[in-house]
Amino acid sequence: MTDDGRKKNTSARAALVIILACIAVLLLAAAVMVSIGIYGNGKGIGSILRQDPADYESYGYESSGRKEKNGRTKKEAENISDLMEADVGSYVQFGSYEQDNDLSNGKEPIVWLVLAKDGNRMLVISRYALDSMKFDSSNYRVAWKNSRVRGWLNKNFLNSAFSEEEISAIVDSAVPGDGKTEDTTDKVFLLSADEADEYFSSDSERACTPTKYAVENGAYGGEKKRSGTHCKWWLRSTGNAYCAIACVTGGGEVCRPGIIATNTDVCIRPAIWIDPDKLDQNGK
Repeated sequence: MTDDGRKKNTSARAALVIILACIAVLLLAAAVMVSIGIYGNGKGIGSILRQDPADYESYGYESSGRKEKNGRTKKEAENISDLMEADVGSYVQFGSYEQDNDLSNGKEPIVWLVLAKDGNRMLVISRYALDSMKFDSSNYRVAWKNSRVRGWLNKNFLNSAFSEEEISAIVDSAVPGDGKTEDTTDKVFLLSADEADEYFSSDSERACTPTKYAVENGAYGGEKKRSGTHCKWWLRSTGNAYCAIACVTGGGEVCRPGIIATNTDVCIRPAIWIDPDKLDQNGK
């Protein structure tokens, strides 16, 4: 082989090495973008998720980073803007609650499904069933207004899942009764049977999976082997009898006749109205 031929082969091999190195860099960059970008960012006040998160354990909090003059990180400011831009049917992160049942690693960000919007305000419901408990401790003339679960949602859950600033952005909502129960004003509530029909277009959309923490607390009646399948979740409407409360079945159907209020294997999907403008004002 001539010297010119050897030089051409060497140049061709060098070009091939460069091309392969460039492909490797592009593949690595794409993998990094997927790992940190698809689900949004979990740290801070709240953020929009660009698609349905497949697993509540697949994302976590970021390092908060440098604080700006108003006390926020740049990422927190971006997250507030994201909340304002969220559309009906999209997912957002707001607050945090134990979900993977590993208490050593702290709480996980709560993922919410946007059900409705009124200006910048948005009605959201938790993507996953976050806990499992009885609706009330009594089966006699059970109603949302005096229920155990209403007190738990608006005290224990509220103070555990949200910071003071986040609580200030949760609207005090007028929660209508259903003819059998009185109207209430709540920051955190459960959907009514009518709302569960209104905001979801099918049984499959209503069907919900509990977190590992909810399973530990009684979802499926404690049958942990059923983890990953759909669960029952409470609504606030009174059932056909005063000892019964409406619910959504594991198959996603709205059960208006209801089930006994003291059942402990029924899950909780909290609903709240968020006003991102309040977060923006509090950061100024």
